[in-house]
Amino acid sequence: MEIQEAINNLTNTEIIKIVSIITTVLIALFGLIFRTIIINWKNNFSIKLAKIEAKSSERETFSSNFSNTANVSQEKRIESIGEFWITILELKECLSNTGQLMISILTENEMKNFFHNNIYKYKFIEEVNDPKLHTRFSELLRKAEKERPFIGEKIWLDYTLFLGFIGRSIYIFEQSIKKGELIFWLDDKYPEEILFKYLEKSELDLIKSNKSSSFKYTLEILEQKILKEIDNTLSGKRSSVDSIKLARKLTDLNKQENMA
Repeated sequence: MEIQEAINNLTNTEIIKIVSIITTVLIALFGLIFRTIIINWKNNFSIKLAKIEAKSSERETFSSNFSNTANVSQEKRIESIGEFWITILELKECLSNTGQLMISILTENEMKNFFHNNIYKYKFIEEVNDPKLHTRFSELLRKAEKERPFIGEKIWLDYTLFLGFIGRSIYIFEQSIKKGELIFWLDDKYPEEILFKYLEKSELDLIKSNKSSSFKYTLEILEQKILKEIDNTLSGKRSSVDSIKLARKLTDLNKQENMA
């Protein structure tokens, strides 16, 4: 009753003051709660934003590193292919120029009598018996091997064909001196048993279309096959290769050459 009497005895002014105080306290309390909620929300948002920014930074770093690695790899690939092509040209120089000329212009009978009455026989013998030839040839093989990881297996397969042709030609010229008769390269077993199995029909037709130019045609075809693959690699046309298939081809080719 005392509380009720006290309330009844309050004047309007006093009631208004009490209501104002209660309202102020409630507003302050709600404001505090609201600020607490906002602060928590901002903190959570800041944490999530920081995580997102961190992941974005990681992606940008990875992308940048990948791009830099790709650029370095491409630069190394271009450099290696350039060095590799120089090796191809130097391997060609291991062939006797006189021998190449003679098998292109002499008749079958003239090749048989080459070492008897041809003034070019001395130059031919000098070129073939060059004491530095085999050392230089071996050095070029090692030089090419160093570039293999960067040039691609398809280029290497075509290089193996080219190398087999060069190496066999050197051997044929050496055997010609021992035999005392200039051996024509198509009379050797290597072309039919090994090399021709890896050439296209159109390439074979060209080689066999002109006997005197067959050696030059073959050398040109093998070079062009390498150049074509170099272009595909540098232009990005060949982004991937069937490594297993190429490895099998290389293995078969090496076995056949060792048996030749």
